[in-house]
Amino acid sequence: MTRRRLTWCCLMLPAAAVLGGTWPSYHGVYALDGYSDAAVPDKPALLWTYKAGAAVSTAPVSDGTRIYVANSAGDITALTRTGEKVWSRRIVEVSQTATQTVSYTAPLLLAGSNVMAVSGGGKAYALAADDGHTVWTFDTADSVQGAPTLGRADGVERVVILTQPNGGLFGVDAATGRAAWTNSGSARADGHLASTGDSIVFGSCAAGVHIVSFVDGTQKGFIATGEGHEIAGGVAVNGDQAFTGTRSGHLVALSLKDEKELWRFEDASGELFTTPAVSASNVAFATGEGNLVCVKRSDGTKAWSHDAAAASPQSPVIAGNRVLAALDGTLYLYDLADGKQLWTYRVGDGCTSPALVGGLIVVGGDDGTVRAFGARP
Repeated sequence: MTRRRLTWCCLMLPAAAVLGGTWPSYHGVYALDGYSDAAVPDKPALLWTYKAGAAVSTAPVSDGTRIYVANSAGDITALTRTGEKVWSRRIVEVSQTATQTVSYTAPLLLAGSNVMAVSGGGKAYALAADDGHTVWTFDTADSVQGAPTLGRADGVERVVILTQPNGGLFGVDAATGRAAWTNSGSARADGHLASTGDSIVFGSCAAGVHIVSFVDGTQKGFIATGEGHEIAGGVAVNGDQAFTGTRSGHLVALSLKDEKELWRFEDASGELFTTPAVSASNVAFATGEGNLVCVKRSDGTKAWSHDAAAASPQSPVIAGNRVLAALDGTLYLYDLADGKQLWTYRVGDGCTSPALVGGLIVVGGDDGTVRAFGARP
């Protein structure tokens, strides 16, 4: 069988853009590596609180100027960086049999000048980031759990949506909402999509990581993680390497270029659903037992850990030489090098993975609030 050569150029925003505060997906850039060069203070202060009216359970996203959040009541809201509401939108669908408010299980995504929101029933809404009006809609006619992604192929930006039951993919023109291609899939996929270069990367219940072409949706490669090591979380991509957790609790490092496993961290158990955060030297992740672990990127050996036994750990992020983690509604800040705990803040019974908006740390809470932390002016 002739195989296409894979070319890798990580689809990441320029460093200046990251420093400026863009956080376009639930875990940073579209590659989902959860990393920003933005500096955060060692003792962040609470700068503002916005009452969203209902629980905020998915991480905020930001274009650097505004912050976008979705709540459990179906409201999508745009905020300024100082916490003032710009607009709020609740979509109501009317059919012959019912009228219902659209709700969202997948995290939001910024796609050019639009905010992408995908309902649990698989309908995608592209809302204008400036005022929230509907630009286009696209219906996958299937359930969606994970975050969509954005990439460029043949000079055209496309949004890609992953359906849950069979891991089906829909490549949609980001400007018009017209379908460019579909891939019917082959295995259940509960996680999120990452994009890098001309490829989409995600895990599935086929116990491995799929590499799919942004150009036409065909599968370019597959890296098996082994029986019992199905993947239900996000795959973090940095350069030509990918990092993901498995249902058995292992953290696996993979070479996308060579399609092989590089190393495996096995000193954890429980289903690992969170997405790792990746820096040049380290990988931080929340284990299935609800603990935070940091390992060396080079070989997967443990650098340090924090035992929290959290019931609902969220995906950690890395800000320069600091690690931020939300564990059971408490935010923790650690030194990346040695794991020293620098700061904690109790948000509530639950809070989202943090968004890094420049020097701001922004989280949503199950108490219906959005909070921003940072340095006092």
